[in-house]
Amino acid sequence: MKNKKLILLLAVVMVIAIGAVSCSESSDYTGENVTGSDARINAIETSYTVAEGSEEYGGVSYVFPKIEGMTNMSKQADANGSMKRLNTKTAADNNGDRGPISDSYEVLIANDKLFSVIFPTTLDIDIPTRAMVMLVTDHKFIYSIENLFGRAEDNDMFSEMRAVFEAAGADASQTDDVFRQNYVYFKGEDMTDLELHMTYFTDKSYDIMVPFADVIEFLNEEKAEMFDFAKE
Repeated sequence: MKNKKLILLLAVVMVIAIGAVSCSESSDYTGENVTGSDARINAIETSYTVAEGSEEYGGVSYVFPKIEGMTNMSKQADANGSMKRLNTKTAADNNGDRGPISDSYEVLIANDKLFSVIFPTTLDIDIPTRAMVMLVTDHKFIYSIENLFGRAEDNDMFSEMRAVFEAAGADASQTDDVFRQNYVYFKGEDMTDLELHMTYFTDKSYDIMVPFADVIEFLNEEKAEMFDFAKE
């Protein structure tokens, strides 16, 4: 009788243990039982690839990167839609000739933490190089200074962050409202030694680089947590 009770007890313990393991795994990987915002947060993306897409609108040909193979299809679709919108734009240059603002792109980082891509301006127009960054795990997109540091009125350290960029050559005459709209992108192989670039146009296109480590302490509260991987 004691042996039967012992066997029954062991069986119950094994069922509980298996259930616990299953719950733990479902929090790391997106599956059929993970829906909504949880699905966006929980997907671990380590094996996606970047292909090239191209389309023609109004006689103008565009090329843009396309992410393929992500576990989270919603995240992949959002990223691809954003990159396509950034690059399927036309303008007239100073000679009146219409064409794509960018006729090329460069994927700078593509890993399980960050995806960073730029669309260098190739027409002679007053539009700076545009960029998109995605925090892959958190499914958050970053386009501008504001997305990282918020607004001056909401971040007590905004002026300190600006001072770092201005020391690197950024235009000090921009208002805070203009400054926060400048495009940003990341570059680097070591996630704890990233470069943060800011682009804008005044008399010409500018690309200002600062070590991300020099401004990481000025991030808004949400982004400070998401960029924990970039801290030494």
